[in-house]
Amino acid sequence: MYSNVSTVELLTLAPLDLSASHIYPAFVFGTLTYLIIVFCNLCVLTTIAVSKKLHKPMFILLFNLPISDIVGATAFFPQLLFSIVTQDRLISYPACITQTFLIHLYGTGNMLVLTAMAYDRYIAICCPLRYNAIMSPHNVIRIIILIWFTNVSMVLALCVMVARFKFCRMNIVDLYCNNPSLLKLVCEDTSVNNYYGIATIFVFMGGPLLVITYTYAQILRTCVMTNHTDARRKALQTCGTHLVVFLILQFNTAFTLIAHRITSASPYIRRILGRKNIKMDNLYNTSYVLVLNRFNLSSEEVFPAFLFATLSYMIILFCNLILILTIVLNKSLHQPMYLILLNLPINDLIGSSALFSQLIKDLLTNSKTMQYSACVAQAFFLHIYATGAVTILCAMAYDRYIAICLPLKYNTIMTNAHIMRIITVVWICCIVLIGVLFFLLLRLPRCRSEITHPYCDNPSLLTLVCANTTINNIYGLFTVALTQVMANGMILYTYLRILVACFKSKRPDTKAKALQTCATHLFVFLLLECLGLFTIISYRINNISPQLRSFIGMATLIFPPTLNPIIYGLKTKEIREKVVHFCRNKIPPF
Repeated sequence: MYSNVSTVELLTLAPLDLSASHIYPAFVFGTLTYLIIVFCNLCVLTTIAVSKKLHKPMFILLFNLPISDIVGATAFFPQLLFSIVTQDRLISYPACITQTFLIHLYGTGNMLVLTAMAYDRYIAICCPLRYNAIMSPHNVIRIIILIWFTNVSMVLALCVMVARFKFCRMNIVDLYCNNPSLLKLVCEDTSVNNYYGIATIFVFMGGPLLVITYTYAQILRTCVMTNHTDARRKALQTCGTHLVVFLILQFNTAFTLIAHRITSASPYIRRILGRKNIKMDNLYNTSYVLVLNRFNLSSEEVFPAFLFATLSYMIILFCNLILILTIVLNKSLHQPMYLILLNLPINDLIGSSALFSQLIKDLLTNSKTMQYSACVAQAFFLHIYATGAVTILCAMAYDRYIAICLPLKYNTIMTNAHIMRIITVVWICCIVLIGVLFFLLLRLPRCRSEITHPYCDNPSLLTLVCANTTINNIYGLFTVALTQVMANGMILYTYLRILVACFKSKRPDTKAKALQTCATHLFVFLLLECLGLFTIISYRINNISPQLRSFIGMATLIFPPTLNPIIYGLKTKEIREKVVHFCRNKIPPF
């Protein structure tokens, strides 16, 4: 027995090899990646759960895939992000075993779910007349139970077998804990573990590979033999997506497994294909504290400014939360128009919280400094707010266009599933466009630390850069053009069509209601557009007063969040009545 064998309480994960200037970009990239994974998978889960039309065998099986993906991402990213922020590579032994279990559960779970989905498609395409009999709800439940029972039991046995050993080493060769990495810490005979590991590989990789090869060969044969072109195209399209996902998972998993058994394999390649290495080059290395150009207030003006900012923020919070609660708590408002509208106060809360929380703190402490990380976070959320407001208003205009110009098709087009898709597209577009904007910003070195604005945004942060910002400027103009041109074009088209439909209508009450509803949308949109465009243009004209630029910039973040709930609350009869009812019944009298 080895004399240095002991019960290890803390293990050391492999280093990321990040310099001090690389830490924050890596953290932002990791956080955004994790949030996008969780958000997209939750959208898929919610869409399938909410839409009764999707309660079919194919989608019920698919429902397990985002669950598995969230398990894997949550096992990997929180520990990685914690290590990046704290520069602490230590992980407790129980946490390491738990991470190992969940990551292997994710990998094997995906294989089994994709195999079940391939079986479902095989029955649907090759045995269509027997599909309902074979893929009954009871059989689908049995398949799902079998998937997770097999998955949990085999992975649990794998982890129990490695947990019985005592370690004589503590340095893990990967960025996260997994079975091969943990076995390298053991100085005892691991033959049983190796045999069992090979058996699980055959079960979880060989089995799915055989099933999927057979099922897709049968599907391909059936598609070639069928005379229906549309059925053939649809079948191949559906199966093609399954096959691509399966092959990607197979190749990455196979390489990772082989790399652990080849000592000459580059650790960096192993980490990349193991979904581990987050590395960024050519970043910045200057001061982490920035100085903002706050309002030049005398000591007598500080308290009134603080009071005004606090009251403004409280009014925005109160009005938007009332609007959110009114829509959420009243089932009669669970209609497409109000479900899309629900995103507007949420977006307003994001923008106002990003601005006021920092502004109030600085007024209270009389401070003009701000951490670079906090500045980038504030800028990110403010741009999310601005882009989100425009895209949400576009979605609302589209809803009104369908309701007024195509009233007979409204319930068919604006289904719950379609609403979920619209909302998902709105937020994904915002996050992706703004995420890329700040990814391009963070790669550049800074040589200045004074911001010419009372809050942080992308143009202000670019003024701190001493490198070539051509790519950033082009992409910035592209995002402005994309959001503005698409928004203006879509809203101009929809409201022109609505106006034509209203003038053609012979019912005065319908005409008045339609014009009233659209007028409120148009007013909010024009207010946001004018303020936003002035702010963008002011950065490209040097002789504009900094005070005027600051005022318009602040107005963009104060007026729309304040006016939106008031306009939609007071001008929309249904919401106004529900707000009054809510205040009378839910808020106790003093």
